[in-house]
Amino acid sequence: MLAPEVTLDSLLTPNELAARLKVSRFWIYEKLRRRDGFPHFRCGRYLRFSWPAVHAWLTAGSVERAPVKRALPPRANRRGK
Repeated sequence: MLAPEVTLDSLLTPNELAARLKVSRFWIYEKLRRRDGFPHFRCGRYLRFSWPAVHAWLTAGSVERAPVKRALPPRANRRGK
C-alpha cells in the first residue's frame, strides 16, 4: 500500500484529531502511550497526525461485525416424559 500523501492541510494536532474522532485528547495520548495508537510523527517537540494516514489506519483495522447467532441451550430432561 502506498503511503497517503501528506500536505500541510492534512496535519492535525492532538486536539484536532480528538475533535475529528469525537474522543477526548486523553484517549489519543493513552493510545499512543500503549503503543497501539495512531500513526504519528513529531515536528520537534510537537506531535502531529496525518489525517489520510490515520484514516487509512482506522479503515484497515475496522472489522465488519456479523450478526451473532446464539445457540440455544440444550433442553433439560423433563421428568415424566
